[in-house]
Amino acid sequence: MSAVLVVDDDPYSAEELAEAFEDAGIAALWSSDPEEALRRGADPSVRLVITDLRMPGIGGEQLIARLHAERPDLRFIIITGHAGHADDPFAGGREILARFGKPVRSPAVVKLALEALA
Repeated sequence: MSAVLVVDDDPYSAEELAEAFEDAGIAALWSSDPEEALRRGADPSVRLVITDLRMPGIGGEQLIARLHAERPDLRFIIITGHAGHADDPFAGGREILARFGKPVRSPAVVKLALEALA
């Protein structure tokens, strides 16, 4: 079974979004600790990672780079309060499916995840 990994330094946000995936029938893991998320991202059932960009310690950019280096098959959705930056380091990257601003509307993210995992 395919799973989604939600990473956000705000545990409430991460858990809430993971629950939205579970409600839609998608297996979901979540973490508010990027180091733990790196370990969870190694799970072969994880096919999609939804991550915040601005997190203490390992930021979303570094998390994506490290996970993608180890698992080129992974795809990512970015959720951030800084959605409008022109200097987006991920512009055009095929591994990045979308970028959503906070607060995120979970139905839109869940719909995209369902399409990506199909």
